[in-house]
Amino acid sequence: MSSPAQLRLSSVGARSVTGPRPENQDRMSRTSVPLGDLYIVADGMGGQKGGAAAAQAAIDALDRYLKDANQSMGPAAALQSALINANEAVHKLATAPDSDDPNMGSTAVVALISGGALWVGHVGDSRAYLVHEGRLRRLTKDHTAVQRLVDSNMISEEEARTHPDASRLVRALGPKSTVQPDVSGPHELGPGDGVMLCSDGLSGYVEDPAIEQAIRGETNGDDAAARLVDLATSAGAEDNITVQYMQFGGAAAPIDVRAPVTPEHRKGGRLISAWPAVIGALVTAVVAAMIASSWTRNDTEITAERERAQQAETELRKSVDDLKAAVEAMKDSRAAGAGGTQPDHGSKGQGKSDGKQEKKNQGGNKGGSPKAEEK
Repeated sequence: MSSPAQLRLSSVGARSVTGPRPENQDRMSRTSVPLGDLYIVADGMGGQKGGAAAAQAAIDALDRYLKDANQSMGPAAALQSALINANEAVHKLATAPDSDDPNMGSTAVVALISGGALWVGHVGDSRAYLVHEGRLRRLTKDHTAVQRLVDSNMISEEEARTHPDASRLVRALGPKSTVQPDVSGPHELGPGDGVMLCSDGLSGYVEDPAIEQAIRGETNGDDAAARLVDLATSAGAEDNITVQYMQFGGAAAPIDVRAPVTPEHRKGGRLISAWPAVIGALVTAVVAAMIASSWTRNDTEITAERERAQQAETELRKSVDDLKAAVEAMKDSRAAGAGGTQPDHGSKGQGKSDGKQEKKNQGGNKGGSPKAEEK
């Protein structure tokens, strides 16, 4: 598990849009509590006033409980108790004599991050995801009627998306006096990972593979959140859309200077074959540091910083490519000296350089705008 010294929150993106609805009944929160950093997304349900009131009541109750929680409880127990407490608060609001809507309720998904690890608690169909090495992994299971059908192998995931009861909740905060939250963790976090919370305005209209494709290679939380909201809008979302995205940076993996000496590392000039790996690690560290540091700056500074980082990355990687080509040429020269022939250094070096550029271009195409998937 990554230590706090190795893991750093580099940027946070938070977006919430009303969409075609008359009111935005989603709510979100970000705060620090004794147990760690707390992030919440809540999606209210009910009448025009009831849904927003329920979502805000859930946020307030969760914030208040976890700010006062005893650290000896541990993250998992604290999240469990906080969600149960939030249910009581929303239920009390719904059943009050002067209630705006006795049928009000809310979903809630909560992320608690501490010491290089993540704990997640939720009730309803708002979701939490972990992005690790470019792969998206869902950390929550929807508390809906159709999810039960999927779990029972009565319908497929594809059929569930268009099922008439796709949005009917079987668990939420408020409708009943008691609730059973789901809590998971710890989930290990590392440099380059991302954590995403969202309402069903995103997950109900865009499938997980399209979400993964949209944020692949993204290193800024604010850009990731904005891109996902745009993706849901393009997919025809008919609900409020809320996304929080936490991007983590950190130092590159250390170079092991105790690695065994191989024949290529011995004697003078042959040490050059180790330098491409060293420079590659430095490229990663320099670019990651330049991008990660931009989260505290304004938009103009962030854009300029990214451009400088991209330029630095291009120049440094070109140097690595040239150095690798030189290494190959030296190897061939030594082999030719032993065998009595002279290799064509230029064409061999150029061939390796062209191959690397082709891979970069292919990678760039993968990161293009994905086609939105209609619900």
